Amino acid sequence: MMKRLEFKINTNRSVEQLEKLIRTTTDLKHLANRVGTGSHRYLKALKELTEAARYKRPLQHEITNRVLLRALPAVLRDYPDVLTKEVLEKVDALAHKPSFALLEALTQFFFMRYYEAIKIPSLTDWLKKNRQQRGIQQPYDEFLFSSSGAKWAATSAIEADIELNARLKALRLDLHATGDFKQASQNIYYLEQLKKIDVNRDHNLLKEIVKPSVVEAPYAGGALLGHEILSIVIDRANANAPHQAWQDVVIKIAGDPRVSPSSSRYQKWWQHIDNKLIAKVRSWLSKYELRLFLEALNDFKESTNNTELMRMYPARKKFMEGLLDKELVLHTRLFLSRRADQYLKKNYEQSALTQYEVIDQQDKSLIYIQLDGAHLIEGSHSCYLWIYKNLISTACVYNYSRKKFAYFELTQALAAQQVREGMPKPANITHSPNSWQRHAVAELRNCGVDIVLKDVIDAREYDIQRRLYGVS
Repeated sequence: MMKRLEFKINTNRSVEQLEKLIRTTTDLKHLANRVGTGSHRYLKALKELTEAARYKRPLQHEITNRVLLRALPAVLRDYPDVLTKEVLEKVDALAHKPSFALLEALTQFFFMRYYEAIKIPSLTDWLKKNRQQRGIQQPYDEFLFSSSGAKWAATSAIEADIELNARLKALRLDLHATGDFKQASQNIYYLEQLKKIDVNRDHNLLKEIVKPSVVEAPYAGGALLGHEILSIVIDRANANAPHQAWQDVVIKIAGDPRVSPSSSRYQKWWQHIDNKLIAKVRSWLSKYELRLFLEALNDFKESTNNTELMRMYPARKKFMEGLLDKELVLHTRLFLSRRADQYLKKNYEQSALTQYEVIDQQDKSLIYIQLDGAHLIEGSHSCYLWIYKNLISTACVYNYSRKKFAYFELTQALAAQQVREGMPKPANITHSPNSWQRHAVAELRNCGVDIVLKDVIDAREYDIQRRLYGVS
């Protein structure tokens, strides 16, 4: 019986040698691709073929020998649209079995210029055929070399529950890490993951999908990937109270949808989004703006130690939150003081803020609130609560082309304009303690708004009002 022969392998050294071999092989491939590319004949052929491509002459008539054929990959780097079915047929006619260098060059073209490559169906067929002819085909070539190759790579990574980079490395595609194919796969990977992650919390993916390289990437039907991201995020997010991180994605990509439809950002993004989804975002932002208004109001209250505002703030906050809880708010628009503007810029990421205007006041801010049946203009302090049943179509709050407003024109001047144009005079309610909410609710009910006093004041205050005035 033979004795067992034991020996040890230096694993680390073996791995190092294998990695060195892979690097050397890659270098040899690149060297092979450059063989003959410095000769006078090659340089002359490259010049001829480049000139033909520049003047859009069909290359199948220009490629008449194998030297010109060798120059084709270099020309494709600058003129990818010259590669056609006819050119590939000419390649086959000149070289029944194309060289490894040419096959490698066109394979690299497919991965590096994926968006252009998939517009040439004959290229994917050519690659699969010649990879098989050269004996280097893989079982997944049928899926990989196709117009849906990037999607296949992304979904196969998700199905295997591995990172996309690991999947691409297994497919030996990490050599094309800077190309379009990698970017397209990454983008599709993002979309598929976006459909699955929890909508009620932040996620690292949300930071990736707002990058310009992602949102500006081409998508199906001439759309941008950002359009699909917006649709998925808006559709999945909670209708009434989306997580802030999800709302931030929408604002960072597309901005506020309540701007003028003629604005370039609206036309680029919102014009391509379903109206129901836009309405959903507008509802989010109205709630968000009410919160911003209250935050700015609270900041002024605390930083100035304003006793009057300290007394009034809890009631104002409860009133506005009551409107939200009843789902009466259809639309809002913020008109902030210079101080409030500074507060928001200091405490919020600029790209996550909604569209708001800064008025000619250091401290006083206003918010326009459209309800189902009425319109309100509320001020931060020392301001009437203005209630309109209907608002004239020329009201300045509807003008999104303007960026500068005066406090006066949003309050007294707007009320006067309303009367001049034959509309009823609005109610202007002073914020008197223990009575202003009752008067406001009465006016809103006269306008047809479905609301009662207990919707907008706290339980203790409601009990007092009911005992004193018999309100319902």
